[in-house]
Amino acid sequence: MKIGDLVTVVGVGGVRFFGLVIRTWINWDNGGQMVTVLWNDDDQTAEPTTEITLVDGEFLANIK
Repeated sequence: MKIGDLVTVVGVGGVRFFGLVIRTWINWDNGGQMVTVLWNDDDQTAEPTTEITLVDGEFLANIK
């Protein structure tokens, strides 16, 4: 995943969040890739940006 990629995450209750990756780096604790996502969230239920850990390209956890 790289800067400029679009991200879709299904959150609690099936709410879909769409975002844009604005920063990436490596989490040395688990080898996962960290990404900072700028969300396009119409109902304002998510933080404006969220840091997410990816392991082998998969999300470690969905946005709560």
